[in-house]
Order: sequence, then structure tokens, then C-alpha cells
Amino acid sequence: MVRLVFIAVFLVGLGISIPAGATAVYVPDDVELSVYPNPFNAQFTIEFEGITSSAEIVITDVLGKVIYSTTVVNARTVHVDLAAKKLTPGVYILNLKSMEESISKRIVKR
Repeated sequence: MVRLVFIAVFLVGLGISIPAGATAVYVPDDVELSVYPNPFNAQFTIEFEGITSSAEIVITDVLGKVIYSTTVVNARTVHVDLAAKKLTPGVYILNLKSMEESISKRIVKR
């Protein structure tokens, strides 16, 4: 619940409106998502547990523009190299979506 409130306050602070029908996403305790290093330069590693099906990884900027997207099947570790994207330093959002769960995490590019 604290995460949801923080995200809502963050989005409002950016001047982004929150849709009227927005709902909270429940993340069970057995689902874990870690990103390292964070902040990153050009490459980072994503590790996740507790998701049994295929998953889609989508990275967006704070305005929602898709920077990177891939689908993984039967993997628990994914190495991402964004050197070719020539990203500016800043905050990006990593979304991990599967049939069971949807998790978001803030990542920072140096």
C-alpha cells in the first residue's frame, strides 16, 4: 500500500494524472524482482523469482515511451544492454508482466 501511495504522489508531482479507474496491483511475498547495478551505465541484470510462466519485460521512460521490450521463457536471469539506445541519464521504469503478476521497478541511468 505504501508503494502505491508513493507512486501516485510521484506521478502527480510530475503533472501526470492518474486514471479514474486505476487499481492497486497486489504482489505476493513470494515474487521477487531485483536489478543490479542500479544506477547503471549501459548494462544491467534482472533477476526474478516466483513467476512460473513466460514473462514480458518492458522498459519505459517516465512519460511512458517504450525504450526496450522482450519476452523471456523459463528464465530467471536476464542481461540487458542498452548501449545502442544512447539513453540520457535519468529515471526509467522496468515492468515485468506475466500471467500471474505485474511488477514495476524504478531504475536509474547514470
